[in-house]
Amino acid sequence: MGFIASIQNKIKNPAAAKNSGKKNKKKVLKFKTDLQCGGCVNKVQPHLEGIDKIQLWEVKLNHANKIMKVTTDRQNAEDVVRQVQQALQKEGYSAQKL
Repeated sequence: MGFIASIQNKIKNPAAAKNSGKKNKKKVLKFKTDLQCGGCVNKVQPHLEGIDKIQLWEVKLNHANKIMKVTTDRQNAEDVVRQVQQALQKEGYSAQKL
């Protein structure tokens, strides 16, 4: 069984989301990364957690393509793609949107 690194960023302001009165549609973005181990994930973690528009993220290191899943709302999706790629690049890694 492979090693799975799963890092989750807490949902920001869950009470505000419940009280908004309208449903916010979520979007899960998938990226192929070159992260290799838990140490790699730890390096990029502060950069990803600094992106306010990300509600949840995880990396499956046992997958051949080291798939990263990022949850955001639909209206921020394109901006989040760019920010995720920049966050990984800061530590010398790459993220290709699937």
